[in-house]
Amino acid sequence: MPGKVLRYTQTLKDKLILCRMFMESIAGSVEYTNCVRSCMSVACYDVIYAFDELEPGEVDVRYTSFKGCFTKEKAGSDIAAEAADMRNKDPSKPRLVEQML
Repeated sequence: MPGKVLRYTQTLKDKLILCRMFMESIAGSVEYTNCVRSCMSVACYDVIYAFDELEPGEVDVRYTSFKGCFTKEKAGSDIAAEAADMRNKDPSKPRLVEQML
């Protein structure tokens, strides 16, 4: 199992590097952070950030959840379908990925 964790961690880092290369013009801004997260995984971004995007000065306490979602997605889970199923069961609940993991 440690080999899988290392592989997904490296994939996360590689994807993050690629996304950051495209966003140098707005580096350091909240728009940059939101864009990088969305570039890395649209499905995970939609589940964790889209309903309440980061704001200037906000500490990103959801990044750990995003990393977990990204890893789960790369392992083959259909994050978008799981999130839709969860919302259909109880639309009043927040759409946080912790409920799916």
